[in-house]
Amino acid sequence: MNLKKFLEENKIWHRFITKSRESGHTLESAELAGLDANRLAKSLVLLDEEKNAYLVIIPGPCKMNFEKARKGFGVKKLHLAPFEETKNYSGYEPGETPPIHHLVPMRTGLDKRFLQYETMYGGGGDKSLVVELKVADVVRLNKAIVSDFCSDS
Repeated sequence: MNLKKFLEENKIWHRFITKSRESGHTLESAELAGLDANRLAKSLVLLDEEKNAYLVIIPGPCKMNFEKARKGFGVKKLHLAPFEETKNYSGYEPGETPPIHHLVPMRTGLDKRFLQYETMYGGGGDKSLVVELKVADVVRLNKAIVSDFCSDS
């Protein structure tokens, strides 16, 4: 998957930020890139009982609430895709998954906390990069459901 090529070909506003060293952990990535962790997305691949893939995009400090995700997508069961299988759906290794441009089209949920910002950050398709995107583009390109996907704690 070539995120940079996709963004350029589709004339999508973006900015890549190089981290001081590679990291796949969201909070560490925010620190390495000098970013607000609340604006740095975790893009989590989930599967239902039939192995249909879903993507939930939540702020770095948040813990995903599976019940809210199930209700948001209208499904009975959801679980995290096994770590070693996420690339089969997203096209990226865990820790580098951007909030847009995935191998398999997935129903997507974006946590409403991102709406307070014009831009957000996400995996840059490489563990040494973070990409900044407009929140409105992430919603539009994913046809995302915007809701609360985080646990309250």
